[in-house]
Amino acid sequence: MDWWQKLMQWEEKMSEKYNVHVEVHDATRINKKKGIYLVKLDVYPWGTTSVEGTLEELEKFVKTIVEEEINPPNYSCPFCGTSYSLRELDGEVFLCKCGAKLFKAFCTSSTPTHDNSAFRQIEELLTPFEKEQVELFIFKNHFLVEDVFKNVKFDWINRKQGYWIKGEKPIVRKEYEIQELRPIECRLIKEGYEFLEGDWSCSVWINEEEHEIGLEYEDVKPGKPVRYYSVWIEVEGILTTNKIWNFQDLTEADYGEEISQMLGGELTWFRCKDASFDALSVKPEEFLNANLQELKRQLEEKFSSAQLKVLKKYNLKPEDLEE
Repeated sequence: MDWWQKLMQWEEKMSEKYNVHVEVHDATRINKKKGIYLVKLDVYPWGTTSVEGTLEELEKFVKTIVEEEINPPNYSCPFCGTSYSLRELDGEVFLCKCGAKLFKAFCTSSTPTHDNSAFRQIEELLTPFEKEQVELFIFKNHFLVEDVFKNVKFDWINRKQGYWIKGEKPIVRKEYEIQELRPIECRLIKEGYEFLEGDWSCSVWINEEEHEIGLEYEDVKPGKPVRYYSVWIEVEGILTTNKIWNFQDLTEADYGEEISQMLGGELTWFRCKDASFDALSVKPEEFLNANLQELKRQLEEKFSSAQLKVLKKYNLKPEDLEE
């Protein structure tokens, strides 16, 4: 019996012993004397990977995957909390006992992009207007799924995008509801800014004049109002940070007119400086223009021209310089 036939027998034995589908897609014997192989191994429903070792070592790998990834109840329905194993969630559509459906993408992914088979099933249930909203907020400006949908929750199911939906069809939030969750981003969009790059923790926005505003999110909870942001603006290649709070926090402190302006008028930026707030009722580009010179002046007062060159050359922040 040659070594490939031994691998095929081993493959069949593993499938029966651990009640999973084990398949060797490709293999190379890298040490004949010790019986060491390099194999491309599929352990369904977990996935495919390359692993090296003897048949005993390969079995140990399969056993670990089954015991730690496939059999344990590692996943929970976000609507009722019922836990399920990867074995139970097999297939592209799963129905929870509470009635929620889970749509799973066909292929694995390293990024939470929503251009996949599962999300397309959800889009098929939307009206043309709702599809436009999804295109604007999720695909173009990278809002979280929970910021746009009332009854759809995003989840990772073993490196595949998954979407839990409660109800007959997905419900897209009204625009004002989305604004309540992401007030700064919505105002940036209205003022002509577009998402440039970023992820769930930070993002950079740019307008036609190539003014950039960076937002960093802290204590982000999908489908909940962002508690506060850090805003980055650039001064000759130097990033400077000012913290701002949205109106959910500011309402607790009595800001009166400033709150009204934020909700109904021009964008109001609240800058945190030594535990006090400065309210600026300006459009984003006006905020940039007004603060660029002020921040530049402050930097020039604090640092020499030589230090500024170092900051710019090595992409450092002012606090990175030693006193």
